Amino acid sequence: MAFSSIDIRNVSLDSDIGKHLPEMQHPYLDEYTERLAGVLIPEQQVQEGVENCARAMAEYYLNEGINTITPLYVLIGARKSFGMLESALFRYGLRTIEDRIGISRYGASIAGGTPRIKVPEAVVIPGDDALIVEDVFDEGKTLDYTSRHLEMLQLNSLNVFTLLFKPGKYQGKIRIQWPAFKIDDHWVVGMGMDLSGSIENGKIGAGRVSSGRPIYRCLPFIAVAKPQYLFETGQITEKQRDDFDSRITFM
Repeated sequence: MAFSSIDIRNVSLDSDIGKHLPEMQHPYLDEYTERLAGVLIPEQQVQEGVENCARAMAEYYLNEGINTITPLYVLIGARKSFGMLESALFRYGLRTIEDRIGISRYGASIAGGTPRIKVPEAVVIPGDDALIVEDVFDEGKTLDYTSRHLEMLQLNSLNVFTLLFKPGKYQGKIRIQWPAFKIDDHWVVGMGMDLSGSIENGKIGAGRVSSGRPIYRCLPFIAVAKPQYLFETGQITEKQRDDFDSRITFM
């Protein structure tokens, strides 16, 4: 089957965050609405996008006579997407040997740095059919760096899946075979992705969360962070705030 990425560029956000949350999360609704502009991709659509990729991916590999692949999810952010993808691939007849590679360009802000490998050796071995699994690709520099490292392992094949892809920013040389969703340049959270320094020792319900600890990774949908909140907490510049704001519209 031909793979077709779901293109949701120029899509308006749903500002009614509460309807996307289970009732037991509603005590924290004020905090969510303070920091999140709205929902970009609802939970059901996220699941459909990953399922779409898995179906095309399994058909591709099985037609090549490959029944086992080695997915490598990048850092903790891609773990949630990987879990959904792995389950779907299993249903479509493809087996997986799970691994992880830790590569990052980002520190406490959106400004990129030099890519670095945090987990220098992976379980993947020569002859494997490896699959890089990411949550989001924007510029693509981290992907280029990752692929160069993995190519030294003499793989049989190396392909790429990402939940989110920003074609307007992408400058990488590597082809992304299976991007589930094409999106505008938003600061996105949920499905494993979080804010930088998202909680400033503020009260969350009856407890307290230490500064910078992730709390939005567990959201089952993709939301967009409020640019003003990111600016006020020092995560983006004024110009970046205005750029992010210009791409946000509401239903």
